[in-house]
Amino acid sequence: MIEPGGQRDAIAAFPVAALRLNGGTAAALTRLGLATIKDLYPVPRASLAARFGRQVGERMDQALGRLSEPLSPRRRTPRYHAQRAFAEAIGRTEDIEATILLLLDEVCAALDRAGQGCRQLTLDLFRIDSTVESLRVGTARPAKDADRLARLFAEPLNGLDTGFGIEAMTLSVLVAEPLGALQMSGLAPNVGGDMGEASIAQAVSLAPLLDRLGNRLGFECITTLEPQESHLPDHAVRMVSSLVVEAAAAEWRREKSWPNKPLRPLRILNRPETIEVVVGVARHQPPSLFRWRKVSHPLRAAMGPERIAPEWWRHERAWTGGLRDYWRVEDCDGRRFWLFCEGGASGRPPRWFLHGLFA
Repeated sequence: MIEPGGQRDAIAAFPVAALRLNGGTAAALTRLGLATIKDLYPVPRASLAARFGRQVGERMDQALGRLSEPLSPRRRTPRYHAQRAFAEAIGRTEDIEATILLLLDEVCAALDRAGQGCRQLTLDLFRIDSTVESLRVGTARPAKDADRLARLFAEPLNGLDTGFGIEAMTLSVLVAEPLGALQMSGLAPNVGGDMGEASIAQAVSLAPLLDRLGNRLGFECITTLEPQESHLPDHAVRMVSSLVVEAAAAEWRREKSWPNKPLRPLRILNRPETIEVVVGVARHQPPSLFRWRKVSHPLRAAMGPERIAPEWWRHERAWTGGLRDYWRVEDCDGRRFWLFCEGGASGRPPRWFLHGLFA
């Protein structure tokens, strides 16, 4: 309990994000060294207003009780919503599904006019006994296809208890996002890994599957690999949520297909594994026979080397062995490996590792 006049000390240690600031204002304040509310006290209000507008000062006055902030228990009406009331209560699943489709047609028409797609939907079913049953579904990508969205409600409806009947239904779009432009023309190129017709069709065909898995398991459980800027094969991709879509991904696919880009194996080991050189050739050449996981592999072809150096600006990720010379090799059975040599300088003997496997 806060004593009268004790609001200033009570909230002093809270981070500036506790003021419910919009956008990146809280992050910008933190970068300037104003991480807590007490850091804002000595800063002149005029300086804060000149840099961040009136919001920071108003939020501080509301938190300190100097400015009133009336609260309403009524929720704000979503921008995209539709509702139906029935003269007689319904209870059959078929009637509920038909009403959902009607509501979706109305909502999707409004989304289409605005160039938006829904990401989260909630369906409120009002029973005769004044209780409300809410069903919430989501999509992996912005969508405005009524039939596709209606199928997402099929599984939640299986365990629905309608009680003595449903007298009204409301469908609301909780989260809407702009729809990306998709060019499905047959003239769209699919050269060099560009997002042509085949790539777009594949992404569209996966969307319903991602929707079903996300609503059943949780969208945070569905992950994918995203490219990131690094010339190190160990850090060329990272694991992110499948909902994250980077515009740079298409550019990355184009770059990886350029003729001067080195080939990368389909499978890269989490950690390079040491190989035993049984028969070596020259000091800076791949072995003619090596043993990996107790199996000997005589080589018949090799291509390289490709020299990769550690990223000097990332000391925590730097390789301890220094430069690496990578080779693409093929054994007598047609299996192809990605080997690299590490060391060989300052009198240290070179060490060989297997880092990847080609298809």
